[in-house]
Amino acid sequence: MKEGIFDDFNDKEQIFEFTKGKQTYIRDMGTVTDYKVKNQGTTTKKECQDFEQQIDQNELQQTKGKLYIMQFDQNKLSQFLKRVLPTVIKELDESLNLKKYHSYKPISEVQKKETELVYILTNAQNKSIELEKKLEITDIQWNSNGLMIAASYGCLEHMGQCSHTSYINCWNIFKRDFKPDKPTTVIETNTCNMCMQFHPTKPNILAVGSFNGELYLYDISTNSELAHSTIDEYYHRESITAVLWLQDESIMTLGCEGKVLIWNPERGNAEFSLQNPLKGCYLVRKKESQTESVGGVCISQSNEDPFSFIVGSEGGSVLRAQITPINYTMTKQAYLDSRDKGLIWKEETILFMQNLNQKCLPEIKLHVENYCKERKINNIFIQQLVNSKPDIRKMYANPINYAYEAHYGTVYCINFSPFVKSAFITASMDGQIRLYLQNTARCLAVYEYIQTYILSAQFSPTRPCVFAACDSLGQILIFDLTQDTQQQVVTLKNDGQSASCLRFNQRQQDLLACSYQGCEVRIYQLNDELTQPKDNELKELQQLLS
Repeated sequence: MKEGIFDDFNDKEQIFEFTKGKQTYIRDMGTVTDYKVKNQGTTTKKECQDFEQQIDQNELQQTKGKLYIMQFDQNKLSQFLKRVLPTVIKELDESLNLKKYHSYKPISEVQKKETELVYILTNAQNKSIELEKKLEITDIQWNSNGLMIAASYGCLEHMGQCSHTSYINCWNIFKRDFKPDKPTTVIETNTCNMCMQFHPTKPNILAVGSFNGELYLYDISTNSELAHSTIDEYYHRESITAVLWLQDESIMTLGCEGKVLIWNPERGNAEFSLQNPLKGCYLVRKKESQTESVGGVCISQSNEDPFSFIVGSEGGSVLRAQITPINYTMTKQAYLDSRDKGLIWKEETILFMQNLNQKCLPEIKLHVENYCKERKINNIFIQQLVNSKPDIRKMYANPINYAYEAHYGTVYCINFSPFVKSAFITASMDGQIRLYLQNTARCLAVYEYIQTYILSAQFSPTRPCVFAACDSLGQILIFDLTQDTQQQVVTLKNDGQSASCLRFNQRQQDLLACSYQGCEVRIYQLNDELTQPKDNELKELQQLLS
């Protein structure tokens, strides 16, 4: 076929600069057209009027690059959707029975056949500081809209408390003036950062756990700290190893001393606050007739039961914990009424008390009241409760109720499948990736790699049978169980630099990020084979797991 002048083709991006001049005119042109609507009894004439909008050059420069949101009437839109929804649902249901759609599979016009490295993200300005302070990337996270990726930095060699200056770098890889070696936002911190997670719906809010045990809340759009917690025997006194946002927008933190704490930074206040947690648990296991705390390294929330969490430990244990959400109903208000003793339990303290271990509540109450009487304290705030030093294992209940087949080394990562709600994978220092079902103690599959640590693993957000992992040799291992149930189908290598963290982009779903030794984040664009779902793929995974 002869090529014509109207054939489609791709060309390089062209950038047109504003022309110099005092004023710029924008004209919206239109036509006056008569048109007829079939099956209707009227003929409508649509007239479009020209209008002229005059904008001076300064105003154009000020508005350049801003996001404009279309204004619309939400009530009218809601009424329209309610009116047309039954008809649309009916048509969709009827189309399910049409044979001509049974074999339909959408295929993009341009098939991407190769997985490519698209960006190497660094901070060129801080390179010398990173080398001097021996900083490494400790975690990476995409924000909720998939436009921004953040990397937290920390030193992996500590002696006692941390006083390092460290950073959180954020790159908006879709911004027009994006540069891979220049982060969009740089947050300087006065401690090493160990883990973080973006708010599930607010893309600019970031929760960060520190080496010293503090929880920080940042607004990356203004490069500002919103709130931070303190260090205490009843809070975290060691490194926070995992941060999770829960469904009620509270924050769960896991510490390597075995505490799981739940915080509500927005509890009815205009400003954020992390003054104290509202609920706590203490991970404890019995071993040879003795109890010992479990050093938590990672935690993941079940997709099947929002109160069920899988915890990975330093010793290789994989444990299930049942943790109920914060109870805000003030059910213990009458029980804690001690005004006849001259003591007033403050509202915030009542809320904290009713979320403690209920079996030991009478003992804790008596202990705190005796402490306050001795010191002639009338108003009992949370600080008085903490200062009275009750037994922490009586305050915080042990949530562990199930144990899975353990790894032989530290469990670094746990991730649930977004498609089969009870399935999860683990990554461990023993070089193994394991596949489990939530209600089965023994693992269903083991993928073992000798002379390497598996440091991170995650399921694909688009393909049920695909998951990826990264190791201490710098390899990204991508598995596709429809092709091979025994080993990876793709290996992405990186010159022996150790890889530490791997994250799929949940919105831009062909993007995969991985952090490497030397403070480097690489962004890969996966090919269509790894991102486009296959026919009956979910059913195939369910059969493999059965």
